[in-house]
Order: sequence, then C-alpha cells, then structure tokens
Amino acid sequence: RAVGAKSTSTAKPQPTTAAALIIGDEILTGKYTYVVTSGGIGPTHDDMTYEGVAKAFGRSLEYHEPTLERMRAQYAKADPPVQMNTARMRMALLPEGSLALTTPDLWVPLAVVENVLILPGIPWLFEKMLRHNMSHFKGGIPRTRVQIYTKLPEGDIADALTEAAASHPSVSIGSYPATAAKKKAVYQVKVTLEGADGVEVEGVARWVEDKIQGFRELPAEAVPEASATS
Repeated sequence: RAVGAKSTSTAKPQPTTAAALIIGDEILTGKYTYVVTSGGIGPTHDDMTYEGVAKAFGRSLEYHEPTLERMRAQYAKADPPVQMNTARMRMALLPEGSLALTTPDLWVPLAVVENVLILPGIPWLFEKMLRHNMSHFKGGIPRTRVQIYTKLPEGDIADALTEAAASHPSVSIGSYPATAAKKKAVYQVKVTLEGADGVEVEGVARWVEDKIQGFRELPAEAVPEASATS
C-alpha cells in the first residue's frame, strides 16, 4: 500500500457487486488524495475495475491504442506466439481520458482517472508499476501528458502548435527537436501536451497528431521489450 493512499481491492468481485457505487463512494467523499485499486483488470467477465471506475466518473470505455500496440508486440514475441482475441483486448479497454503510465518491460498500463490509480492484483506487478511511477504522484493529482513524434522539422509544425495552444490555453504544449544522430533517424521533433483535463488533452493531441503527421510509438528497436501477464 502506498503511503498516504486509500487502498480498495476490486479483484474478482461478484458479478452482482455494484462496483461503480463502491468505487464511487471512495472517490466522492473527498477524504483521500488517491484511491488505489488492486486487481480486476484481466480478460474475464468478472474483471470489472475499469468499468466500475468509468461509471463512477460518468465516462465511457475506449480502447487505448498504445496499450493495444504494446500488447500485440509482446504477444507476437512469445513462444509460442499468443493470439490476440476480444477477451485479451478487453484489458486495453480503459475509461475515457485515462492517463496511461508505462513501466519498462511491461505492456500493462498504470491507468489513472482523476485521483484513482488502477493497478493489477499480482503483487510483484503492483509493486513494480507503482515504484516506477511514484514520481508522477508527488504533490497532488497527476496531470495528463501525451508525447507525439514527427519526422517534420520544427519550422513546418510551428503554425499547427501555435493554433492548438491558442485554442486550448489550459493545455501546455512544448516542442523538442532531436539533437542526437540516433534520435534524428527516428524523428525530428518530439511534441508534448500536458494538462489537468485528460479528455481535453487527448482531443488536442489527436488534432496535433493529424496536423503534424505524428506518431506516438517509437519503432520496436527503440523501446524496451514488454512481458506478458495474461
């Protein structure tokens, strides 16, 4: 259990459990800086945590494409390869606007919705993911941050970034040209978008991504390998 956090286990709830009401009560009291859930994010029908948190905040569920891509890459490397199916894809069906934090060697995201941290129930995974991402939770509720890469030079994307910044002043937008030769071979500029409203940040990020011919995932050789959990 993280210091200063309220832990509530949602692992394998009964199908009749009103998960949204239980989780909602913890959130709506306003007594806790963070609410940490453990478990209930697997591929079976009784894994209800994502659904429960989404309902508690009045959000829908949506596939998180970067998580799906990491999952596909990991499963393809398994021996024998693991086939993607609807049940496994369900593990990437996150509450709308979630902040999905990554951990080296794992495809499973640490999903954050408002002040709720959604973690797996397997102890060593829970600990590894929380320890790696603790810096995001110092000093209050984390902000949503999206990184987009483009092969266009900074001068060619400046107008689009200026327009996005003017239209969404609550979203901080920065651009960082690649300097090392190895990075330049993969992208010319990294763009970051950050804000308190995850839904707004994601909306702006999608617009920017389209305008600058951007991409969010670096080539496989540029990122660490992930490990399977289900």
